Amino acid sequence: MSLDPYQLCPCGSGKKLKFCCTALTDIMEKVQAAQEKGNVRQAQQLIAKQYDPENPVAWACIAHASMLIEQGNIEEARGVLQTLLKQNSEHPAGIGLYAMTAALSGKFQESKSVIYNVFQSGSGLLPDLASEVASAVSAHFARQQSWMAARAYLVLAMRLAPKEAKQDCFYELMSFDANYTIPYPFRSGQPLASFSGDEDDRKEDRKAHKLADLGCYAPAARIYTKLIEKHPEESLLYQNAGLCHAWDGDEAQAAHYLHKAADLTNDVGRAVELETLSQLLAWNCVEESVVPESAHYNVSSISRLLTILSDAECTQRIGQQQRSQIEEWAEAGFEILDRPVLSSDFENVQPDDVPIVLGEVFILKETPDATEEKRVILSADSHDRLEETIKIVKDILGDTLSLEDESRDEALDELAKPPGIPKEHQTYYWRWSFPPKFPPKLRMETFLKKWEGQVYDQWLKTSQSVLDNQAPDQLEANSPRKYAAAYVLDALSGQRQLPLDLSRLLTELKLEPLTQLKPDSEQPLSSLTAMQFNRLDFSDLSDDEMLNIMNRALLTHYGPMLEAILTDLLENRPGCAGKFDRFRAYRTLSQVALFYNNEEAALQWVEKALKEAGELENSFEPIFEWKLRKLTILLRDPKRPEVRELVTSMQQYYGSKIPEFNKMLAGLQSDLELEVGILTPDAGGDDLTGNEGVWSPDQAEPSGDAGKKLWLPGQD
Repeated sequence: MSLDPYQLCPCGSGKKLKFCCTALTDIMEKVQAAQEKGNVRQAQQLIAKQYDPENPVAWACIAHASMLIEQGNIEEARGVLQTLLKQNSEHPAGIGLYAMTAALSGKFQESKSVIYNVFQSGSGLLPDLASEVASAVSAHFARQQSWMAARAYLVLAMRLAPKEAKQDCFYELMSFDANYTIPYPFRSGQPLASFSGDEDDRKEDRKAHKLADLGCYAPAARIYTKLIEKHPEESLLYQNAGLCHAWDGDEAQAAHYLHKAADLTNDVGRAVELETLSQLLAWNCVEESVVPESAHYNVSSISRLLTILSDAECTQRIGQQQRSQIEEWAEAGFEILDRPVLSSDFENVQPDDVPIVLGEVFILKETPDATEEKRVILSADSHDRLEETIKIVKDILGDTLSLEDESRDEALDELAKPPGIPKEHQTYYWRWSFPPKFPPKLRMETFLKKWEGQVYDQWLKTSQSVLDNQAPDQLEANSPRKYAAAYVLDALSGQRQLPLDLSRLLTELKLEPLTQLKPDSEQPLSSLTAMQFNRLDFSDLSDDEMLNIMNRALLTHYGPMLEAILTDLLENRPGCAGKFDRFRAYRTLSQVALFYNNEEAALQWVEKALKEAGELENSFEPIFEWKLRKLTILLRDPKRPEVRELVTSMQQYYGSKIPEFNKMLAGLQSDLELEVGILTPDAGGDDLTGNEGVWSPDQAEPSGDAGKKLWLPGQD
């Protein structure tokens, strides 16, 4: 298709093609034709031939740089764009793509002025490029785990995106807010407040707001810093300065200003939230941190290595779940333990008896295209633990085998380095190694003994650098700082999916729960931050408002609040009947109960779901599903008598209808040593071919002599 000489030039200059890159029109048309036919390589070759650094033409530079960015050659693309911008420093697409390379290569701080230029201009005639730059900056901060900055630029990307791209940005933002690996106080917006000083102050405040709306957070922070010099006791100014610094990725300054804002704020709830943000940001800035490390080796015999590791006392093959994650690239994997594997006597196990995983050994698969690759990798979550792992493995191998040609991953660039944790937190990061048949319920109870000891004894009395080397129980009574220390632990526990009873923790610190919030016209539901939402008093909300907050609670998945909202909807809101999925609510409530090791509550929710399932017109499938869920919970302690009763009744009723169920039960009996006695490994196996057709719940049950039919859940 011929290009119109009066259309805008594809180089993104904003000029008409006739007055810009017209000399390359023929090449542009050939590239366009190749791309339309899917001949990507041909298009790339045509583009590469046109790029001449001695005589740069805008379209060739832009097309070549875009191609390099797509291929991941970011630094080479930066060089191409620098050539263009030396010739035309105001080229919109050149500036936009250069900003993109800065974000993608982790050079945000060095190239901040260029990036801000893109946001302020909307990249001229390429607003979608400005949005993509904001997304790239967000990804840069996410890699650094600077979560407030990452979210702020994600919001900016959505604001700058063309209409057709806004939905994708919105879904990305929803995914961010649903990501439990991000501490929950960071998974919501924090609004800038308006300052009501004199006319000059208000003018500066409006200017700062405008800059912040455009993603130019550093100059906005400087405005608030100047206003603080004039009004040193205004908590709102410290708050705004702290937020802008956080959004700019300057977390040390953000922590300082937010801490000061908390000291000056009269609203206790708001002061606690500001101090919580301050402490979380300060933890990201501590000097001593630990990061995962690995060492790579050759050995003379992989088969001998596998045999030695399999027979060693302080090693255990990795579990099935992790094995499925590595099977594409690893031949085998072993955990290296600090003591021998547990014996089969599980009843009297104490936390100190359970081996801790110090590190892991992975044996890579041999591939034809990687014959020189070292096939043995030792890894651990810190340098010290890696050294312990290496020593143990060498002791195990003795004189039989040696680790050769060591290389470390110390040469990784900043973008490739895995995130670290504060060294002070390392004691809370441990992983145990249990035998495969160790009962899940006993595993949870053993874990809770150690975890609760760490929280309610060790943590309370351990000094922390972010608390000026004070322990939480030494902090001033009822101070925002003391409250915040508890909320920080709550947030970090949620990040690691560790159960924490915040109410009990506050009691241990001699703190009363914060006052619940009632939404009003000045603070509507939609404006609540994550921490405010978790303090919401929803007793006076309408049914429609309850359904709205249910959706937010399901997204953020903060256990206590989610449990309270779903319980209220199920038991106290008849007007909401038919407007939400009750069975999903029951499933979620049972999961939350199990997360906090409340098995009794989990079973109660399952029983309620079973009762409602039995009232359905087509009840066979939902009843079967909920009985399976009940069995899953009971199997946390497979020796209890209720397991035998349920398995027996289910096998008798469903065995003839769902032959796969028989096979599943036979596998459970073998794996867990269930004392059921009615199953054999071949139970139902003869009928899995389904040669008698398919049985469905609306048919009469097959007689004992009739051939069994195969029914699959989900069929009509």
